[in-house]
Amino acid sequence: MKKIEKHEEKSKRQRYMKGLEKVSRKIFSMLKEGVSAKDFVSKVKALKEKMDKQEEVSLESNYHNGLKEYIDNICRRVERVEEYNEKEYKEMREEEKKELNRLQKIKNDKKYKRE
Repeated sequence: MKKIEKHEEKSKRQRYMKGLEKVSRKIFSMLKEGVSAKDFVSKVKALKEKMDKQEEVSLESNYHNGLKEYIDNICRRVERVEEYNEKEYKEMREEEKKELNRLQKIKNDKKYKRE
């Protein structure tokens, strides 16, 4: 019985982590492609709704905790400002791309460590 519970918990955690990564990739591609501010706001809200449907689990890695914080911050930022003018949107895009790159460095940090 305990084995089944552990397996279910592990699969929930994996689904949640994959969901976080998928949302962050979609946000990054929107920022990179330069979609309009209106489209960006509507798509981020849709992604947030999808994430809210998933059961939240505890995350242990710095990378996944950072992703969750990043996604929450972007969603809060989008909710506060219903409509961006192009100048504000461009500034926000640059800031958010830098933050996502920083998170990618955290993720890749373990891969390339010298011993």
